[in-house]
Amino acid sequence: MSSVTTDVNRKFINPFGDLYPDDQTDKEIFLQENPSDGHVLLRWMNGTDDVHRYTQILHLTGQPGKYAFYTPQVKIHSDQSLQQNVYHSVGTFTRAQRDGIIKLAAEVEFERTSSV
Repeated sequence: MSSVTTDVNRKFINPFGDLYPDDQTDKEIFLQENPSDGHVLLRWMNGTDDVHRYTQILHLTGQPGKYAFYTPQVKIHSDQSLQQNVYHSVGTFTRAQRDGIIKLAAEVEFERTSSV
């Protein structure tokens, strides 16, 4: 895969990663769960502007039968998400600890064709 294709894919998957990257501060990590469909992910705050909150998330992405962990993503954390999901604090972590969590997530072996 060419570096241009890789950069395009990275921008698609992680559109705000360059604007709101993770930093060296300690951050509280939350497990976010959607009670209606059981979807869960890890999330922590990377920054804000006048309108939005930008959070880094770790989760499987894709569609049934083609899920994969591609990369951490920085996305807008919407008011709708805050209202529709349940959040559980898992603690405050250093940058080194967060990097360790990302490394573990990338090493998880799972069946890519699973529909569960």
